[in-house]
Parts: sequence; C-alpha cells; structure tokens
Amino acid sequence: MPRYSPLASPSATIACLEEWGLYTKKSLGQHFLVDDGTVGKILRLAGLSAGEQVVEIGPGIGTLSRALLGAGANVLAIEADASLAPCLGQLAQDHPGRFGFVMQDALKTNALDLPDQFKVVANLPYGLAATLVLEYFVCFAGLTEATVMVQKEVAERIMAKPGSKSYGAYTVKLALLASVQGSFFVARTNFLPPPRVDSTVVRLERRTAPAAPAPTAPSAPAAALAPAATVAPPAPAPAAPAAPAPAAPSAPISEALRTACFLVVDAAFAERRKTIRNSLRSGLKARTLAGGSADNLADNRAGNLAGGPAGNLADGPAGNLADGPAGNLADTLLQAAQIDPTRRAESLDPIEFLELARAFMQINQRFDR
Repeated sequence: MPRYSPLASPSATIACLEEWGLYTKKSLGQHFLVDDGTVGKILRLAGLSAGEQVVEIGPGIGTLSRALLGAGANVLAIEADASLAPCLGQLAQDHPGRFGFVMQDALKTNALDLPDQFKVVANLPYGLAATLVLEYFVCFAGLTEATVMVQKEVAERIMAKPGSKSYGAYTVKLALLASVQGSFFVARTNFLPPPRVDSTVVRLERRTAPAAPAPTAPSAPAAALAPAATVAPPAPAPAAPAAPAPAAPSAPISEALRTACFLVVDAAFAERRKTIRNSLRSGLKARTLAGGSADNLADNRAGNLAGGPAGNLADGPAGNLADGPAGNLADTLLQAAQIDPTRRAESLDPIEFLELARAFMQINQRFDR
C-alpha cells in the first residue's frame, strides 16, 4: 500500500513536533492530519498533474505538502505561525525550486504573491475556512480549483440546496463563482489533537464552462518555481459524487453583476424568516455600496463585498433604496424578476438572485454592464 506522506501518523507527527520544539496552537485552529489514507483521498479528489502550481494555506509541519510534492506539484505554502518557519524552511531546502513558503496571514495575501494560475489544496484553519474559500474565489482570478478540508457544517453550507436549513447567503455567493465537483467525510479521530467537530473535504471548480443541469425539485512566488520532475501521481480512484447543486450560472458573471447580486443576497437573507419582499425592503434600505476597489478582505471580499466599480447604490436613478422610480424598490425588483413576493429567500436559487440583481442594475444606471 503506497504511503503518501511520511508525517501522516500520530507517532511521526509527535516526533516532528518534538524535533522542532513545536506544539499545536488552538488559537490558530491547528489540528494536524495524521491519517495517510485521508491524505491519499485528498490527492485523488484534487486530481493533480505533475508540474501544476498548488497554493496550500496552513501547511503546518508539511504533512500534506510532502504528499503534494510527491504527486509532482509545485507548492507555495502560506503559513501564519512564525514558529513553523524553520520546519518549512527545511522542506524548502529538501525540494529546491519546487516548494516555497510565505509567513503571513492568508487573508492578507494579494495577487502578486500568487502564481498566474493555481489550485488550492489545503487543510484549512477551522475558524477561517469559510471566509478563505469565498475570498480566494472572489479576489484571485487565477484560482481554478480548490480542494479543501473544512468543518462539516461549512461543507453543508457550501453544498446546500434551496429550502434546506444550511442554504443561505454564503451558499448563493459561492455558487455564483464555483461548482462542487466532489466531497468526502473525514472523522475527527484523523487529527492530532482531535477537534470537536468532524470535517469534509470538498472540491470546487471555478465556473468557466456550462454548468451541469440543475436538479428539478510566499518566499519566491510559485509561478517562478522551476518545473517539477515527472512524478507519477497516486493511482486514480473514483471520488465521492458531488451533491446536487442549486441552479447556478453556466458561465462567469461580470464583476458588476456579482457585486450587485451579493448586495441583494445579503439583503434577502438579513431576516430570513420574513418574506422575500419584506426582507428586501428592510435589507436594501440598510445597505449601500461604498466606492473603490474590493481591497479590504474582511469587509469587502467575503462580507458584503461593498467595494467595487459600482459606486454608491444609494445614489443614482434608483434614488432612495427604500423607494425606486416605480414605487417600492423591492416590489419593482420582484416584479421584474417574476418572483412571488410571498416566498422566502431560502427558496430562491442562485439564478433567481441573479435576475433580481439584473433588475437592480437596470434601475441603478451607475452599474456598468
């Protein structure tokens, strides 16, 4: 049976931590993967080819990093824990030109730190996982796919269908950008120390081609790394099928439309127990878009994505957000999108939210198509 990472066992992980004088830090959400079979399943789900550029967020002691290198990938790791630098530095020395790392908060990464085109493969820090996934798809056009370990509850939000308890603003926003291509469950016993929750590995692919039919009911940037030697990746094995996805766009949408849609989605789900008409009336009235680019990660990327070229939505032909030129803005949008105003936000699929956003853009001419 092949071994994917020499550190993927409790004894090897403990020995590595002791060698470097390290310990796990709960404040950083550190839980080291100690099951080699799970490492192999991650590689198979990611479907890497030799020479591909991979960004790994939160490499820890390099357990998954070693497996990625063994599959032939060039790896750029982003790590916030400065105490791990010597350990990762040794890995960089062992794999010159193929492994690089940057000691910084992954939320502060900018495009200059990253390859022109890359995949993310990572066991993400639990507290930041949901934010990181959405932000990276929003902010980095070079990200083509992400195979990430997240909390089971986060995975449920990612894969939720309209009408379900887990379906919400986050689900819709991510579905506009990426589609789920597969997933598998990981028990908490596969980590050291064991977390209090189970995990799921999810593979997401950026929307660049027609989507499947919907159901009916940084040291040196990795781009500069030398090509990897040809190394045979792990033998392919069928991945768990992706969960049925809500109706979503068949191709990428413009930045302006995405920004408008994010605004509408946030307004709609602000009070999810209300009808879509009432939640939009109160939610849109409370929200405006600040001008400028989306360069504040916490507020503009994964939150309301307030930044962008759209300008201020409180101004322009739409007038006051509570009252548009055709009377109440919420009624106008719902009528234009042909959506029953008595429905709730959780019953709308991403396509319907896009129709609301398009109607909003038509009313507010400060959006560029």
